[in-house]
Amino acid sequence: FGFGGPVSGRTAESVAPLWAELMRRLGHDRYAAHGGDFGAVISRELGIVDAEHCAALHLTQIMSATVTAETADMSDPTERRAVEQGYRY
Repeated sequence: FGFGGPVSGRTAESVAPLWAELMRRLGHDRYAAHGGDFGAVISRELGIVDAEHCAALHLTQIMSATVTAETADMSDPTERRAVEQGYRY
């Protein structure tokens, strides 16, 4: 958090699109994202909001990368199984 200033009112859902825009402005058509702690939450959201360009995620805080019934396609057996395993975990 080194030189960052105070931030208020920001969520992963509001930060991820900013990161996607940053990568676009830097000229990256495809990229990977890494995150730990709150960065894992933001990177997961980045993979959702910019899936066309975010080729891979590396998260070091797995609890931030849960799949829920609200975000999964529960008609897909693979996604349903992932949700059920996540809830069991």
